[in-house]
Amino acid sequence: MNGTSSRPRACRQVRRILVIRRRGLGDALVTLPAVRQLAATFPLAEVDLVLDRALCPLFAALAPDLRVLAWPPADDRPRSWLRRLRARRYDLVLDFLGSPRTALWAALSGAPWRVGYDHGLRAWAYNTRIPRNRTDRFALTEFAGESFLDPVQALAANRQ
Repeated sequence: MNGTSSRPRACRQVRRILVIRRRGLGDALVTLPAVRQLAATFPLAEVDLVLDRALCPLFAALAPDLRVLAWPPADDRPRSWLRRLRARRYDLVLDFLGSPRTALWAALSGAPWRVGYDHGLRAWAYNTRIPRNRTDRFALTEFAGESFLDPVQALAANRQ
């Protein structure tokens, strides 16, 4: 976990999880096994998945056990979006994208346990940071979707 893993004690009993995976059908699809593993790791938790609006119908069919949240919000008001995220009282946020916007969502969500990639200026938003890539810069040594399991495996190991 690259040195930072200050999991709050309150998160031993995770009840609500927010997973952020916006942009791109392919990336969203290869993230789905990691989201399912996360749900298995925390079987009592409700899992909400943020996707771009166009992807929501497909993922609602592929993963009916998840609550799919569409971005942008129907009312197109970012402030109301942040209020809704905070109102859900997430125990854990896992940001698979790590964009400036999604890092801000994680930070402002109110979740005591925020997990994201250790990615330069955006790392401040997370209290558990995961290395971005396990591969050599010039040679892909694994299927890209496998790296999405890294944060979930770190969470499972940190759960005890």
